[in-house]
Amino acid sequence: MRKVFRRAEVEAQRKVQALRTDRGEFTSRQFAAYCEGNGIKHYLTAPYTPQQNGVVERRNQTVVGMARSLLKSKNMPGTLWGEVVSTAVYILNRSPTKSVENKTPYEAWFKRKPNIEHLRIFGCVAYAKVTKLNLSKLADKATRTVMLGYETNTKAYRLYDPATKNAIVSRDVVFDEEKGWDWSKVLEKENERAKDIFTVTYPAVVFSRTEHDDTIQSEPSTSKKATTNENSEFEPTIEEPPAAPSTPGTPQMTVVDDEKHEDQGSASEVGPQGYRNIQELMDIAPPCNLEDEELYFIGTDEPSPVSEAKQNSSWKHAMEEELKSILENDTWNMVDLPAGQKPIGLKWVFKLKKDPSGKIVKHKARLVAKGYVQRKGVDYDEVFAPVARLETVRMLAARAAQEGWEMHHMDVKSAFLNGELLEDVFVQQPPRYETKGEEHRVLKLNKALYGLKQAPRAWNAKLDASLMNLGFIRCPLEHGVYLRSTETARLIVGVYVDDLVIIGSSILEINKFKS
Repeated sequence: MRKVFRRAEVEAQRKVQALRTDRGEFTSRQFAAYCEGNGIKHYLTAPYTPQQNGVVERRNQTVVGMARSLLKSKNMPGTLWGEVVSTAVYILNRSPTKSVENKTPYEAWFKRKPNIEHLRIFGCVAYAKVTKLNLSKLADKATRTVMLGYETNTKAYRLYDPATKNAIVSRDVVFDEEKGWDWSKVLEKENERAKDIFTVTYPAVVFSRTEHDDTIQSEPSTSKKATTNENSEFEPTIEEPPAAPSTPGTPQMTVVDDEKHEDQGSASEVGPQGYRNIQELMDIAPPCNLEDEELYFIGTDEPSPVSEAKQNSSWKHAMEEELKSILENDTWNMVDLPAGQKPIGLKWVFKLKKDPSGKIVKHKARLVAKGYVQRKGVDYDEVFAPVARLETVRMLAARAAQEGWEMHHMDVKSAFLNGELLEDVFVQQPPRYETKGEEHRVLKLNKALYGLKQAPRAWNAKLDASLMNLGFIRCPLEHGVYLRSTETARLIVGVYVDDLVIIGSSILEINKFKS
């Protein structure tokens, strides 16, 4: 009711002053306190006298009668009564009434005439557009459904798929108002379900005494069937298994299957059914023979710990190359950790690069910072970096094809290591490559490392400044595109992180830019 009050006050630009309800509803103390706190007078009818609130009761009767007529006109099941009532209220609010002269309830409330062009026959067949991704060419483009009503606060229809029993909200719908859904099969299933015969099976219970070798078992149980008739209350009659006699000791209860229980030699050999350990599953599982090509996809050649990687000459060489490029780029300086600062950890990430046939082409090692521990305002501020959109890359390709220009791709090696940091960031020394005697010291970064939150922005700022120094102008509408025009040639560069797409009228200018 709080939501109803707030919505009414906003739409009518007036405050709710009074509410009249039956005495059997809205009589909680919490609701009474809410009305008193907001100055709302709550009028209640006398007990068992609904005629004192006759306007609401007659309107409720009208809604129920219309909902019943909608259901019966299309022979629809009663399980959809909630959708039908909502649709009935929606139509009545847009229909003429004696209560308001020459107006509909909608027009009297919102001060404008309602739009009824979208109204359709209730319960007719509707075809909703399928919006699934990766739809094949020969797949159905629409789903056959039933029109139920209109979605609240949305310009869309509410549809029902009897095959999946799901409600669908869609605006792309084609209606066949002359046809209705055949609900006879659904109604027959509901009637058969009410008269269905069901079977209840319970397992036998075996009691085993721990202090004696002999065991006491109950009689094997049998399945009992319970049938229903017109006077039954759907309650089966099941005989209880005989109880075990009272004997000294603590009994243990084991549940066994009825049919298998007769073949068991003793109760001590009986265990829980349906349980298999790993060894049993491996014994019955067929062997898996993979070809060499298939083994490439499940190989675990990428090491997890650094100690394992350093034992392999290829991975060790890759890590040394990564450290060499970092040191040559003057990425950090070794300092003592200032007070109040926490260093960010580093980790090695290993990746095998393979060709289409699955053969290993390169062992790649990357020293990555654990940027997830960074704190905004302390270790970084801004992180956004513009990149060229896919539509822009397509436009560059189309321009090159139209003008007959060559199109080149350029990948910047260790691009993020070129970004200069504006914040003070401290990291730990690389694992397994700590400086002897100075293990307690940390590294202050001058330039960005992979994994830092501000690394893409720092690299983009460095690239932007470099392109500006080369005479390029950044596109004001697409910050990932740069243009340089001279008397002899024109050059356009598209930037996507560390990948550059280059097109131009002169191959000499392109090669000069790449060099």
